[in-house]
Formats: sequence, C-alpha cells, structure tokens
Amino acid sequence: MRRAVSQDFGDFSCIDVEVEARNKNSLNPLSQTQPAMSADVPMHDSATAVECKDLWFSYEVAENIGATAKEIDKAQHPKSLRDGGCSVDAPRKQYDMGTQVVKKLQLQSVTMQLPRGARCMLVGANGAGKSTLLSIVGGRHLVDQEAALVHGRPAFHDTTLSAEVTLLTGNWTHTVNFVGHNVPYQAMEVSKLVASSSVGVDPARVARLKALLDVDERWNLTTCSDGQRRRVQILCKLLKPQSVLLLDEITTDLDLLGRQELMAFLKEESESRGVAVVYCTHIFDGLDGWATHVAHLAPGGRLQFCAAVTDIAAQLEPPPELRARGWGSLFCAVQKWLVEQQPDYAARLAPSAAMTAAAAGAAAPPAGVCVEVK
Repeated sequence: MRRAVSQDFGDFSCIDVEVEARNKNSLNPLSQTQPAMSADVPMHDSATAVECKDLWFSYEVAENIGATAKEIDKAQHPKSLRDGGCSVDAPRKQYDMGTQVVKKLQLQSVTMQLPRGARCMLVGANGAGKSTLLSIVGGRHLVDQEAALVHGRPAFHDTTLSAEVTLLTGNWTHTVNFVGHNVPYQAMEVSKLVASSSVGVDPARVARLKALLDVDERWNLTTCSDGQRRRVQILCKLLKPQSVLLLDEITTDLDLLGRQELMAFLKEESESRGVAVVYCTHIFDGLDGWATHVAHLAPGGRLQFCAAVTDIAAQLEPPPELRARGWGSLFCAVQKWLVEQQPDYAARLAPSAAMTAAAAGAAAPPAGVCVEVK
C-alpha cells in the first residue's frame, strides 16, 4: 500500500490517496505493492495508442462511523480534530473525527485497446467511472505499469508522455503559491494565456484554432461567459499537437456550431495525423458517423465492451419509427443500454412514454425501447 503523494499535473493538483492497482484474484489492498519503473518493461504494438489490461482501481474516502463507535468528548476538543488521513474531495485536508476510512472500488478488470487514429466514444451512466478511466490513461493516478499503457509505455510511470497526451476536463484550475490548489483561472488576459501555450507552435495552427473556436485575445477571463472560458481552455489545450486526446465532457458549455466545428477538427486530426481521441459525453446529437469505436462502462466500473462501430452496427441501428422521426442511432443505443442496466429508471420512463403515445393516438412503446421523454 502506498501513502498519498501530492503532485501538480498542470490542469489541476491531484492527490492520489491510497491508490491500489489490483489483480483479478485479489481485492486486498494490503497485498499489492507498486514497483518502481523498470527498464525491462516489454515492448508493445506500436500501432496501439491506448491499452488497458485487467485494470482495477479504488480510492480512499471517509464515511461516518456508526453509533456503536466510541463517542468523543467534544468539550475537550472544541476544534475539529484530524486523524492523519487525506480527503479526496479536499486535497491536504485530513479526515474529521467521527469518520472512518473505506475503499471505494471504481474500476473492475477493465481491458480495452484502441489503435492510433481511433475516435472512441466513452459512454455510461453517471458514476460509472468514465472520468476515472480517462484520468488513469492520462497519467493522473498510480496503477501497475502494465495496467494502463499509452503507445506501449506506462501511463503513470513514463513522464515523457506528458508531451504526447492531453487530458481535457471541466476542471480548469491551477496551483497558486500561498493561495492553494484548484484555484480557477481568473483576472487573466486571454492573449497572455494563448502566448504561453503556443510557444513553438506553427502560427498557422494557432490562427486556425482561434478562428475555429471564435476566441478573441482581447478577452479577460473575469468578464468571459462560461462558454467563452471553455473555448479558451480548449484552445490552450489543443494548440500543441498531441498524439492522444482525452476529452471529458468538454463541449457542455459550447453552443451547437462551436461543438460541430470542434468535432470536425478532432476528426481531421485523427485522420490526418493519427491522433487517438477518447471522448466522454452525455450529448449525442450530431455525433452519428463521428466515432470509429464505442466503449461502454456499466455502473460499478465494469467495461461492457470496447469495439469498433462496424462490429456493433446492429446495436447502433435505431428502430424504423424513431429513424423516421430523426432520432440518432448513437442516442438510441446509449439510452437502451442505460435503461437495461437501470430497471427502476425504465419503470419511471414507462408512464411518460405511455402518456406521449396516448396523446399521439398510438400504442405505448415496449419497455427498453428508445422513447421520447418530454
């Protein structure tokens, strides 16, 4: 077991708390050790951009201790006492008294492989572990060397990958001396951010991305809207050409045209330069035909499949009645997968579907079929 270490990874400061990489035969975190990076790591297929092999991941959280636990005399401890642990949601903060440390299993035996130039849609319900998987591939969490590989090299141990892999999330913060971690970018001129992020980059690429994302260097982050801030963040992260892009719901604040232009640029990057793109989103309109692969994480962190769209074409084919109404194939497929995994949600959908059908004078659709919810 390894104690937490604090490291600054540019986009945010991350504290990996009691992280274990586990094999499929043992869930005991005490039985796992993490060797230092060795020179005899086997070589892998150079055509493979991202690979996970039997990846297990958990982290440490705190929960309230039951009433049977020893009661603390608060009169003797007027201030909040700490037990020496670290909190995941508040870096450098120790656990409050009255809580105990538990392990939360986030990913279970994830095995997947993506070739260079792949455009993979990572889908799944909230809390399934999608963001955690992207963070691991992006080198933010300590795992076994062979559990997560990028271009055949260990995602965490090989620090040279930081020049080849970009992890773009909704968290755009930095560390400020004597202020703290996870401090949002603010009161900063966009021109200075662009200049610092474009050192050594082809000016033509800079100009194209600025035009594509409609970024005005005269902006100041203090007066920008959420959508404009997100455009600046995406611009700064995409300026330097990379070989792997990990995108975690980055288009949430973008308008329709901005999202379409960005997805077209990412497709061009994958086709012309062989960039592997893993895109996690809950917005599927306009994405039919964009992805080359789909990876589906089920609740509990179990990977259902990671396959080329040509291999799952039958699953992605929407029913004829929904195709006639313009429903996207990817939207219908993801909704069907989520409903199958959450029967209680399907039951809640049924009355709405029945009312919608009754209002239209049609029969209610069967359970588990893509339906329109109003």
